[in-house]
Amino acid sequence: FYSRSVRDLAVALDFLMVLTSIKRYWLAAVEAASDLGPRLESALQLASEEHGDIFAETGLRCEIRMQQCFWLGRRAVGTPTMTRSEVGSAFARLRPFRMTGRRGSGGVMWHMGLSELQAHWQGFREALADVCETAGGSLPRCQVL
Repeated sequence: FYSRSVRDLAVALDFLMVLTSIKRYWLAAVEAASDLGPRLESALQLASEEHGDIFAETGLRCEIRMQQCFWLGRRAVGTPTMTRSEVGSAFARLRPFRMTGRRGSGGVMWHMGLSELQAHWQGFREALADVCETAGGSLPRCQVL
């Protein structure tokens, strides 16, 4: 999450309180909903209700960062920053391409054939490009894709 940059310490502390509330509600919602979309919306809604006008002033923006260890090593792939309304649909678009980084018999190679891996990679590239385009950006961090 990103908020609007400010020079006033009091305002910056208010923004920090909003971001802390979002994290607190996010962690509290882990048991209620395992999917990111509902958890995020719930956390943002509760923080908005708690902080009111200050929440609106933060200019809150979000970025999705995904580890794609199988494809890119330890390099994280990030999207451009998005508004609150865009991040849920963007995550839903990218979620099917989330892969666990387990090795050995629990790893990706044990569950997918080469043609499935190729289709998965192509799908991920297309989904990421679509999310970036929708958010008004390009793939500056992911030129290797």
